Amino acid sequence: MIGDVVQGESEFTLFGRLTRAFSHVARGDLSVITNEVSYLATKLPAAELGRARNRCSQMAATISMIAGLQEEMATSLVDWRKVLDIFGALYPSDDLSRVVSIDRVKIERLASILRQMLPGTDVLWRAKVHKEGEAEKLGLFKTISKGDGPSATYGSWSSFASKELGERAVIDGVVADLIMRAHGWTVLILSSPSEVECKLSIPIIAK
Repeated sequence: MIGDVVQGESEFTLFGRLTRAFSHVARGDLSVITNEVSYLATKLPAAELGRARNRCSQMAATISMIAGLQEEMATSLVDWRKVLDIFGALYPSDDLSRVVSIDRVKIERLASILRQMLPGTDVLWRAKVHKEGEAEKLGLFKTISKGDGPSATYGSWSSFASKELGERAVIDGVVADLIMRAHGWTVLILSSPSEVECKLSIPIIAK
């Protein structure tokens, strides 16, 4: 019976519970470290503690980002153009009326994460409506150049981050994956030695 209850809870809910506990513990430990660094700053030249302070700030930012996932989903139906605006995407020529179910706060967080993972403000997302089976989807496409790297196909942001961006980016990737999964979105990432092509597939509803 306990197993049935656990299976009935979404991964997002379970992860939210984990992040709540993690954030509580990590913030307590980090505050102790920060206080010690602040004390040392009164005894040592400021330049000698710059790196430690920067790392503390980075840790605090990461904890805050993870902690934000503990909030329950609060979805609403919005015009699909709102999603395009959040991602800074070009509007498609198709102008039919459709809506998308999103938690706007979490989707804005997702867009912010992807801007960091896919740098290049001069490259905009392109939007196109397409069919996947009987379902109508909104596709967001983006291709960016990269210096060098392997050819691979990824079905998640965390796997892409782990293989191509380094372990520090994996947390961002996991957060992005969880937000997308909670909304029923999917991603396909095609990586070649010279560029990375990404496709987001978003369920839409005809008005």
